Amino acid sequence: MGLDMYAYRIEKSRARGVFSVDFSGISDEEKSEKIFHYWRKHWTLDRLMQILFKKKGGKGTFNCQFLQLTELDLNYLERIIYSGKLKMEYAPDISYNRYIAQDDLDFIAEARKIIDSGDCIYYYNWW
Repeated sequence: MGLDMYAYRIEKSRARGVFSVDFSGISDEEKSEKIFHYWRKHWTLDRLMQILFKKKGGKGTFNCQFLQLTELDLNYLERIIYSGKLKMEYAPDISYNRYIAQDDLDFIAEARKIIDSGDCIYYYNWW
């Protein structure tokens, strides 16, 4: 089974709360252009996003769900990464190494810039 994970840059006018984005009138190509970060099978990060999903009132299975990320959420993720306590789940042969951590930190830095510019960040997973 695979896990594809995306971070979208969404204009505030299209944000519809914590779990919803309005893509009406947008082609699939335009929608894919809103993706600014992609991960493949990063189960550990997805688990952290699932925790945020539940904390924000998300119901049901956390799959094919949008989740808006705020500056506070990014701070939470960053603290966990810097703590050094992250372990890769479901892939014991792959450690959560400095390359994976750096990719996550690069995502956080870019997401902060996007939020500062006035747009919103949404995480989306599909497994």
